[in-house]
Amino acid sequence: MYLDSESFIRQNSKKSLSQESSVTIKNLFKKKYREIEESLKKELYKHAKKSPKESFVGKTKYLRNHYLDYKMDKLTVRLAAEADNGISLIIMRNKDLTESYLDPKISELSTRERRQLLEEKISLTSNGDLNITDVPIFQQGQRPYCAVNTLGMATYHIGLRMSTDALAAGARFRYSNSAKGSKMLDLYRAAAEESGATLQRGRSFDFNRAQKYLEKGYPIIVWRRFSYQRDKIHTAAAKGIKLPDPLSEDQSKWPTSQNDPGHASVITGFNKKSGEVIFMESWGVNSRGKRMSAKELEATSYATFYLKI
Repeated sequence: MYLDSESFIRQNSKKSLSQESSVTIKNLFKKKYREIEESLKKELYKHAKKSPKESFVGKTKYLRNHYLDYKMDKLTVRLAAEADNGISLIIMRNKDLTESYLDPKISELSTRERRQLLEEKISLTSNGDLNITDVPIFQQGQRPYCAVNTLGMATYHIGLRMSTDALAAGARFRYSNSAKGSKMLDLYRAAAEESGATLQRGRSFDFNRAQKYLEKGYPIIVWRRFSYQRDKIHTAAAKGIKLPDPLSEDQSKWPTSQNDPGHASVITGFNKKSGEVIFMESWGVNSRGKRMSAKELEATSYATFYLKI
């Protein structure tokens, strides 16, 4: 990634430009964008020794992207320049070029074979835990991308191969350090379609419904109210510390107010006997295997996304 609008705005807002208008910073970004784009095109042309080929990848309105491909022997350097969002280079083998974001190996499988592959990635333990393995972690860093990164994590598991930068561009993130104004729901629907999957949206988390999807190997994305104090409890539970009784006064500590910050997590498993869900965050390797009572998640969630092939 050579230039990213969110990072550019955040970094410059901390410097001497903090007192200047957002319009000034946007204009600076546009100038920097043009400079980098022109410089990269010149360098790539010099090394490729020929003009680039235009290519389009994706089939949906929000995720069909335009690229300039510079072929160099057995490799292609793909220039991704999204106005108002960012510039990046993608290096690929020529044989891996495709018009789809779906993993070529996955695209060759039948629906039945894809479903079987997902079921093979389910782990069952003696204590009753059912958990989906191999869901990757896409770290969001300081970006307000939890809803984007968790979408990337869940769809990667079922075969989609898109970077979080490409997904964020599809959601129309522009000059901002927040997700306000982005087309997040449109992005979710588009990512599901690009994955060859269907997407169903529910409001609060439904433990009974979720079990049916998790038993088939489908990770679930949940938007919920977040509390740092509760996160400490959920993290401790991943290390074997027992969760508080959800029927006790602990309920009063759950973040259920609309004033509590929103957050997105990926549900990867559950324990029916204990009534707990197993989930992960887009924060790093230590954010796997967290646990929360299903009742708490049902009370604190406000949108749930179910993918299915």
